[in-house]
Amino acid sequence: MSTITPPKLKFGQRIRVIFPSAKVKPCTEVVHNAVVSLENVGLDISFSDPKATFPGNWAEDFNQAIMDPDIHGLLLATGIDNDHQFRRIDYEAIMTNPKIIFGMAEAPLLSLYLYQKTGLINYYGPNLSMLGRCDLREECLRAMTEILMVDATIRIFPSSYYGNGKYQIRKNEIWVIQEGMAEGKFMIVGNCTADIMALTFNGSYDYSGNIVFIDGNDFKDLQGLKNNIQMLINTKGGTNLNGLIIGAIEGTGISPHQVKKIIYDNVCLAKIPVLANVNFIKSDPKFTLPIGGVIRMNIKQNHHIKLDITEH
Repeated sequence: MSTITPPKLKFGQRIRVIFPSAKVKPCTEVVHNAVVSLENVGLDISFSDPKATFPGNWAEDFNQAIMDPDIHGLLLATGIDNDHQFRRIDYEAIMTNPKIIFGMAEAPLLSLYLYQKTGLINYYGPNLSMLGRCDLREECLRAMTEILMVDATIRIFPSSYYGNGKYQIRKNEIWVIQEGMAEGKFMIVGNCTADIMALTFNGSYDYSGNIVFIDGNDFKDLQGLKNNIQMLINTKGGTNLNGLIIGAIEGTGISPHQVKKIIYDNVCLAKIPVLANVNFIKSDPKFTLPIGGVIRMNIKQNHHIKLDITEH
């Protein structure tokens, strides 16, 4: 399946906010903060019905927004509490009417499904709730609008600081585990055990040549990290990755030396560029990244780190 790049958003165009969870609703202040921020960059915001009462509602809202010619982008308001609705999404309509779909930070499995089923590049980044609560909202917005509204190579990394969710701005300490240069299709996995098993059911996706970001939310200790990396290696194409980026490790007790040992012990990872303790989305500023897009890594010691999005 070929990759589909959706048209970039333009000033004045309308986006639809989708409420994919009937259980979680963003508070009024959070919604206001996010909407004002999005309007300030020139987008017109509309809302689906947030009062979903039966399992098919958010998928129906999603499909309607895809078919509406006045809607140019879809933004998730929250995470997803029921992935059984994925089968109700009209994937043929998405391929016929490709649009910007973003706000996938709490819905990585939906992001992977969309790409697997349609080839559509979609965007892993802060949803409406996360944007409204963001400590460094201007930085989050800059990163978001660059990738959603600008058709050019974008350097997104690294930031020299981040907010840890407790309104504290701290130095960003990225670990260079292995040097190297690579370019490849960008994929992300959150909970590797669930996401990869779902995506690779019947060998439906091949990770060969990809640069993969493992979200750090699932590994709480060294064994958890080992399990996630091993699960990735065991998938189709998992031994032929072009690069690996490991999410935030702070607070787990895992050291750079321990991560290096895991990488060196796996021959298939020993010659590709590897970064760890990378804060893309669990802290601020939150980045927006293209699932299925192309990313170029240029990694050297002494914090010489370049990460360019070349196709998005």
